[in-house]
Amino acid sequence: MKRKEPTKLDKERGSRIAFVREHILRKTQEQLGADLGVDRQAVTNWEGGGGILFKNALKIADLSNVPAEWITHGRGQAPAETTDSNGEKTTIPAHGIRELDSDAGLGGGQIPEDVYEFKNGEGMQPTDSFRSESWVFPKRFMNGSLGADANKIIAISTRGDSMSPTINNGDVVFIDTSKRKVGAGTLHAVRDLYGDIIVKRLEIFRSDDDFRINIISDNKAIAPRSEPASEITVVGRVCGIFKLA
Repeated sequence: MKRKEPTKLDKERGSRIAFVREHILRKTQEQLGADLGVDRQAVTNWEGGGGILFKNALKIADLSNVPAEWITHGRGQAPAETTDSNGEKTTIPAHGIRELDSDAGLGGGQIPEDVYEFKNGEGMQPTDSFRSESWVFPKRFMNGSLGADANKIIAISTRGDSMSPTINNGDVVFIDTSKRKVGAGTLHAVRDLYGDIIVKRLEIFRSDDDFRINIISDNKAIAPRSEPASEITVVGRVCGIFKLA
């Protein structure tokens, strides 16, 4: 019996499967086959435009956090591209959290390298690059524990001990950039007048005719300080912390 030639849609589906395997999962055909309980030839057939059972497409979707509808039909949210500090384009899963390619200070903050550019003739403004790999969690964890979509969250590696024991040197904090309202002692990532990124506990208060923000360290040996609210740019609110053992 003559083998059916793949259609254009079949070939496009195969290209998407290959794309997910190579650029997101970073696996060989043999490795992906082992994960799915099939042999390498099955993966080769899929990528060549051969038919794939929907249960196998779902398994690929679960492994990669790329929507099954995009894999099978090209619909829904496609994997996004970002650029790392070397100017190289990389693809992140649709539910991947980007990590800043710089450390956040827990003390006085620090200025990441190469984060400034001219914008609209207004002088130097901060702009950030991201690491080539992203953080990927199950969607139920994103919605339940972190409480936001991946495209609203950024990850930041921290250094310093001024927020110890809440955040220790090397811990990774996840920032919900859609939540910038300062509450009573909530944890936020902020950027000050010089572009430094710091992770602190913040309190806003009125002083005379202006608002100021208390910047508080959890390390009791470090005294709090206050800055005019106009000089503080809130990046977002801390929604999760990945702690080192």
